[in-house]
Amino acid sequence: MISGKVLDEDGDPMANAAVVVLRPGYERGRKQYTSAGEAMTGATGEYSVSVTAGRYLLAAASMASLRAGLQGASAKPPGDEPETTYTTVYYPRSPDETGAAPVDAAAGAELRGMDFYMTKVKAFRVSGKLAEPQPGKTTFVVLTPRTSTIAAALAIKMVQVQPDGSFEFIGITPGQWLLRAAGETGGSASLQWLTVEDKHITGLVVTLAPLADLPGAITVEGKDTVSPKGTQVTLDGVEAGKSGGQALAGEDGKFTVKSLMPDRYQVRISNAPANVYLKSVRYGSQDVTDDGVDMTGGVRGSIEVLLNPNGAEIDGVVADDDGKPMPGVTVALIPDSRRYRLFRSDTTDQTGAVRFQGVPPGDYKLLAWEDVVSGAWYDPEFLKPFEGKAEAVTVKENDRKSVALKAVPKETKR
Repeated sequence: MISGKVLDEDGDPMANAAVVVLRPGYERGRKQYTSAGEAMTGATGEYSVSVTAGRYLLAAASMASLRAGLQGASAKPPGDEPETTYTTVYYPRSPDETGAAPVDAAAGAELRGMDFYMTKVKAFRVSGKLAEPQPGKTTFVVLTPRTSTIAAALAIKMVQVQPDGSFEFIGITPGQWLLRAAGETGGSASLQWLTVEDKHITGLVVTLAPLADLPGAITVEGKDTVSPKGTQVTLDGVEAGKSGGQALAGEDGKFTVKSLMPDRYQVRISNAPANVYLKSVRYGSQDVTDDGVDMTGGVRGSIEVLLNPNGAEIDGVVADDDGKPMPGVTVALIPDSRRYRLFRSDTTDQTGAVRFQGVPPGDYKLLAWEDVVSGAWYDPEFLKPFEGKAEAVTVKENDRKSVALKAVPKETKR
């Protein structure tokens, strides 16, 4: 049980504040936080929320500020002076998660006195107009802060575009914001980054572009090549953090990923034949294997996916100190290059075995954990305490290697 108070800048209790308990996690190689519990403060500013044992961050936000953000320009102050608003605070008084104090909740514990101290900051207006108004259609514009945590949801702003194509936000605090606009039917969209510093942003022009279809083709190297049919190509959004879509390759290797929003996308493959690996991706004349396909300005070509059928195979076996196999252990294959697309992970079977196929040539390390947050191995800081327990392995094309592993015990703390 975690409890405490939310206090305003004068130390008085703040009613109607939202408190979110955040659990750490990772998605597509980036640190994220998901909600493990929420609570609202009452008239005395007190909150209480029950969670399972673990390490968490806590965040609080004023619901009055959130409602003002969703009401658009209805409450803006006169003139060009900045307004003030309560910003999201991470326990005990940090404006972002980097300065937050982690809270360790043991089983059966009661953590009291987890008090927040809210602060007001200068806030600004962001206004603009659609390049082409959509008469008779409903269009929304959304501002989302550039942050890795779900607590960003406490600061999302959304307004409906007026009939003349204009829109305006209030209460926008300094920082980077992602502006997205989309029609009600989802047939067109826009995406761009804004930096709010020390003044209002006016005169924005937002151009809605039709959702685009991206054609492509898969080629497999070698004389005795395997068929690309059935290989799935997936595009993962880099900026918006959403999957752009998938497509299956036909017998001729051709595919089309449909209805893509403007964004930059990472390309990955799945459902490929054993030991086939992704060697390169080209978009027009550019190599976009690691940096991704930039479609923020729309589709301007097709992608060419090159596969190689001579990937390596790495077998890992995890056993305890008595030599008994350990099922259900998470094993991560970590590339020395730290390239996101080369990471792999899996769970050992009943014999304590795990197999990675289609591994590109290179240098890797293998690590096993009895208990670990999914995707934590993408974080170099998380890995540092475990580097001495890693098993190094180097593979070339068509290599077959076996590695014996010891699991990091469940009770091991960072």
